Amino acid sequence: MPKKADPTLKTESGIYHSQIRQSEKFEEKVEKIIVRVPEGSRAAITKYVEEKAEADPENLKYSSYNGKAYRPSVNALIRSLIEEEMGVNLDELKVSE
Repeated sequence: MPKKADPTLKTESGIYHSQIRQSEKFEEKVEKIIVRVPEGSRAAITKYVEEKAEADPENLKYSSYNGKAYRPSVNALIRSLIEEEMGVNLDELKVSE
């Protein structure tokens, strides 16, 4: 019979404390850029990315990989377009001050 989960490992909302810490570590390593689009465009962009990702799930232009599975990602599309335009890999790019 499996052990019951330790209730002290979760917050009141049911999220594990370890998940919160991991998310906070990730947030420290990234910068956010807000992209503003006309109302209704977001749904159309998301649908486009989902269709492209479904057709070719391992194409990282339309999907991201979380270590377990590929999933559609608008952020992956935006990153790939920036990298293509600038001719760089954002993971390797460091701007000298």
